[in-house]
Amino acid sequence: VYVDNRLQAGIFTKREKTLLEAFANTAAVAIANARMYTRTENILEEMTRVKELMDNIFSSIGSGIIAADSVDSIRTFNRAASEILSLPMAEAIGRSVKQVLQGSSLQIADQLTAVKEEDTKQTVEMTIDLEDSGRKMLNLTMAPLKDSNNQTHGITVVMDDVTHLQEHEQTINAMKRILPPEMVDNISDIANIQLGGVRREVTCLFA
Repeated sequence: VYVDNRLQAGIFTKREKTLLEAFANTAAVAIANARMYTRTENILEEMTRVKELMDNIFSSIGSGIIAADSVDSIRTFNRAASEILSLPMAEAIGRSVKQVLQGSSLQIADQLTAVKEEDTKQTVEMTIDLEDSGRKMLNLTMAPLKDSNNQTHGITVVMDDVTHLQEHEQTINAMKRILPPEMVDNISDIANIQLGGVRREVTCLFA
């Protein structure tokens, strides 16, 4: 900031200098605020872009993902978790993990405590009764939620619906009570036998 009078020398006094400094300080604050606002806008744009990217990644994962903060309040609840638990995302956000996993608090209480206090990963299989889809078997992997400085700020829960696998295993076990176990174990090979059969050397024993 510069002032000048080409007609008369020494016209400016300390009073004008003080006024000039006040004007310069005001301009400096305005410029600094404008730069800070621009930086804030850029940071918000980047945060929004990263959040949209993370939301897209979470929504495309087949496993249910739940992330909760240090007070057990859910902050992330992806599409797969919503489908597995038959619970809209908007209703899950802000609630606790125990509330969302209805009636399962006793089944996972010890594991949740271990994740928070011992900073360890825990895996558990549990059953849950849902009004819309009935009983489900879930496989849960719970782990500490850490930041870039390796500080724990909550927990993450990765959830897989293994109901169909459980039903399949029960069917296999029922078949083994009727058919030879070796035949059941090789059922996929038997199903792939070509029409017309195969030639094999066999032994028959009559006793």
